[in-house]
Formats: sequence, C-alpha cells, structure tokens
Amino acid sequence: PYLAPDGKTLLFNSQMGGTENFEVYQTDLQGSYFKRLTTTPDEETCARYSPDMQQIVFLCGEAATGNDEIYVMNADGSARQNVTRSPGPEGWPAWSPDGRKIIYASAETGRAFRLYEINPDGSGKRQLSTPPVSYSDARPALNEAGSIGPLVTALRDAASWREIIVVDDGSTDNTGSEAAAAGARVVTHPYNKGNGAAVKSGLRLATGDFVLIVDADGQHRVDDTLRIVAPLAHYELVVGARSASSQATAGRRFGNAALNTLASYLTGRAIPDLTSGFRAARRECMLEFLHLIPNTFSTPTTTTLSFIKAGYSVAFVPIEAAQRQGLSKIRLGRDGARFFLILLKVITIFSPLRIFVPISVATFSAGAVYALWTIATQSHVTNSSVLLILSSVVILLIGLVSEQIASLRFERPRA
Repeated sequence: PYLAPDGKTLLFNSQMGGTENFEVYQTDLQGSYFKRLTTTPDEETCARYSPDMQQIVFLCGEAATGNDEIYVMNADGSARQNVTRSPGPEGWPAWSPDGRKIIYASAETGRAFRLYEINPDGSGKRQLSTPPVSYSDARPALNEAGSIGPLVTALRDAASWREIIVVDDGSTDNTGSEAAAAGARVVTHPYNKGNGAAVKSGLRLATGDFVLIVDADGQHRVDDTLRIVAPLAHYELVVGARSASSQATAGRRFGNAALNTLASYLTGRAIPDLTSGFRAARRECMLEFLHLIPNTFSTPTTTTLSFIKAGYSVAFVPIEAAQRQGLSKIRLGRDGARFFLILLKVITIFSPLRIFVPISVATFSAGAVYALWTIATQSHVTNSSVLLILSSVVILLIGLVSEQIASLRFERPRA
C-alpha cells in the first residue's frame, strides 16, 4: 500500500477482481470503497501518486513482451501511456519532489540497475548514476539481530550498491554475525559509543561518492531507498520526512513537532522532520561536518541544520515509517533536552543572530516598558529598567561578534 500526499487515499495492488494478475486499486483509510484503476492483462504494481495527485506512475509487467516498463496514467485511470521502452527491465518508479520528473531504475541486458530520470511524456531521459558514481549504505546497529539480516538481504536485492556497511555498536547479541551472513561489511565497536559515533565510523570507511544512512531497526521500507537517493543529482542532502502517523507515541509526535517548529524558525525554512535518521548525502559534504556530530542521538539534527545553514541544497521526501523492531534507545525526557541544546548549539555556530536578536529585543522591551511604568507612577527611572536596557545592548553586541566569527568559518579555504 502507498499513502497518497493528501494523507487520506491509499493505492495498492490486488487480485480481488478475480484476475490472475495484480491490478492497481484505490481506497480510503477506512476501506469504505475500492476503485479499480487498471483493467488490462498486464501486471501493474508499485503505483505512486504525483505530488499534486493528478497522475499516477506505476510499473507494468507487459503480458505481450514479458518486460517491466514504466507507465503513467491520470488519477482516475484514464490516458494510460508507456513512458519507457528499453531492452532491459525497469523498476521502482517514483516522482521527483517537484513532480516534474519520474525517477526509476533500469537495467540493460547484462548490466546492473542504474538510476534514471525521465519526463512523464517519455522525453528527456537522463542517467543519474553512472559507473564512476557509487552509493554506500551505512547502518548503525545496536542489538538489532532480529531485523538486520533481512534488511541487508532486501537492500542487496533492491539495487546495485557499491557496499553495505553495518556498524555494530557494541551489541550484546549476534547483530554483527547476522549482518555479515547477509553480505554486509561489518565494523564492530568494542563497546557502545552511541548512534553518532557509529554513523561517523561508517562515513569514514565508506568509499562511495554518496552515502545512504539508515537505522537498522526495520522502520524504513527498502523500496523507499531509491526515492531517497534519486534527488542527489540536484541536492547535497535528502531526508526521508516521516508523516505524523509514523511517530510511535503522542508524546514523541508532540516533541518532534515542537523541534520541527523551532528548527524551522531558526533556519528560516520549513523543516517537516528534523530527527529522521533515513537520509542520503554527498559523502564529501558529510565529512565537512563530521567534527560537529556528537557521539549520541543527534546526528540527524546536526547534519540537517548544518547543511541548511551552510547553504547546501536540502530536500525532504515524504515517507511512511513502520513500527520499529526491538526497543527504542531514545528517551523523550533525557534525549529531548539534549536535542534542544544541540539545536541551539548548531544555530549559534552558523547563525547566532537568530538567537541573540530575539533575546535582546525581549530584554530591551521589558526594560523600556518598566521604565515607562515607573516614570508614570513614581516619576523616576529605576536601576532595574536601566540594567535591562543596557543588558539588551550587550546581548546584541555579543550576537554581532558571534555572527562575524561564524562568517569567518566559511571564508577560510577548505582542505
């Protein structure tokens, strides 16, 4: 099943019509109706709405040729047309974030799958990944023996990755052996260092031009990996933005929403999911901020804010996350306060005035209002109001100096 951008409609594949092959159906979240959108002898799967929900892209296993091709049709199932026509099979179609391109994988006979983009009318086909461009997959894992093996296997089946790296962060179960048996390159920490330390180990060891970072808890769908890496042709960082319904508890949904709102204000752009661990990036850009990443649970927060404030292009791709397997290592009270402090730390590094100006204005306003009140009621200005006004000036000056220091960080030539 695929949840549409409106959050109310589902697309799914079924044989409920009595056919031997799968067809594309539409329903709502209550299952109150079922509308069949395809009626051919072909096998239709992997249906996805465009961002504006005007079109649907899907994978068609043609009965006549036995080949898998990419098709597009209107949202009501009309105007069906073939988008691709190549000697090899196609797979995993998805829309680009702006809805103007279709991203898909294609394999010519005897070749591994490569990423392509194409216009919905079949024109403008362009290869996104070429043999010199490689993708590494890095997965931090702590006591995830029950999920890591199937995840690695599914990932190997999904695409031709340069390498799959699993960082066993001091697990007490057989996480490392399960990952190795599935074909991953396993890096073992002698003791538990933290999620951030595991990610840093994976980034240092990765040899691909791009790196995909996925938690090993089984929350993320393997078929979303190509949707995450495809926009890297135009963006330095792509984040899988989870819907609110994907959050485990009401408390976590509220906490994440608060962090997203604060981060959006501090960075000056909308951030739908600050803490999602499902992301892909150019490896050289990730290494640039490696020294800022703490060893604990704040890698997503730090990298997202760092990329945005450094002026890199960041995209958010909507995804649905499943219930995690195993126990969560994050505690709302302890780690929520830590996330908040790290958020402030990163913003003061890259854009200090976002913090200092509001504090200065609030302090000055309090001093000015108190001064006016004492003048009106006591015919003099108290020391407290003077102190507040002078403090606001000092805070503003500290913010200006901090802003200059932050600017100098990017004026120095990078190695």
